[in-house]
Amino acid sequence: MTTREAEWDPQQQALILGLALKRQEDCDGCGGHLPETTSPANEGRYDATGPFLCHSCEALGSARNAFAKAREQNPPHNMNRWSVRLRKR
Repeated sequence: MTTREAEWDPQQQALILGLALKRQEDCDGCGGHLPETTSPANEGRYDATGPFLCHSCEALGSARNAFAKAREQNPPHNMNRWSVRLRKR
């Protein structure tokens, strides 16, 4: 007889379910809590600041633009992934 152990214990299961519920109620655009951000009582009560320049996104965008320009001449045959890292000084 083989007894298998659950991949996640009850506490881990509760934590992951809680995370899933939280993410379900987060706005994909701003990350705000939807029950708060969609409440009629909060209409007109938000202020936006920025824009902020994310240097990581800037580097990623430059690399993607260069790649897109280069692939016009030599199309790739696979999916491409990107990573960004902070350079050491």
